[in-house]
Amino acid sequence: MSGITDKVKQQLAAKHGISSGDIAAIVASHKAAEAPEEEEKRPVGEEMSEPSVVKAEKPEELDPVDKTAEAERLDDQFFYNLARPESGKVELTPVEKAAFVDAVLSNGRMKLNFSLLGGRFNFTVKNRTYEEARAAVAMAQKQSVLGEMRSLFSMRLRLMLMCFQIDEMNGVSYPDADTLGPLLQTYVDNKLVQPKWLERLDVFGKLPEAMFEAVWACIREFELKYWTLVKHSRDQDFWLPG
Repeated sequence: MSGITDKVKQQLAAKHGISSGDIAAIVASHKAAEAPEEEEKRPVGEEMSEPSVVKAEKPEELDPVDKTAEAERLDDQFFYNLARPESGKVELTPVEKAAFVDAVLSNGRMKLNFSLLGGRFNFTVKNRTYEEARAAVAMAQKQSVLGEMRSLFSMRLRLMLMCFQIDEMNGVSYPDADTLGPLLQTYVDNKLVQPKWLERLDVFGKLPEAMFEAVWACIREFELKYWTLVKHSRDQDFWLPG
């Protein structure tokens, strides 16, 4: 208040009088001078062009199909190899953010590219739909036998999911399964007809075991990023401070 008093005295000495308007102007000027500068706000959407480090979400805790596919595997070890062990966080790149947002806004698929063996083996992974996940579980169950080990079922389910989630592999494209016809078995003229996407089992099922697991590890990485983006989509640009 001493600053305001001094200014009033100066005004009186200069003008030999003062009005209520003069006092209001002095008070407003004093408050503006003392007010701390507001922290500059980042423009909405700016974080989309930068990497963000956020809490990583375990896919199997959000998606029951992922949980079933990963039965009897050391998923925690896989999770912490991708996430940062000291914090359980994962980095989402601008490319990954854009792929997710574009897919959501266009009602399309999120797709990410992967490369193995020094760039000699390349493929693209996409997210699956709810109906595809349901079909994968249903068809894996139909091919199961009584008393089969749980691990064998989860291996078959991983193969089914691969049929839905590989978009392209070494130059060969695989259209979305739902464009090929029904996802489940149907009857035509009392004859059982298998879904067209099952033909891909011959392709992916014949991959050498080591390559199959390498491709599946990339699908797991995709799932970790995808479900982390889903979980953090409620945050502005998938970013939370700290």
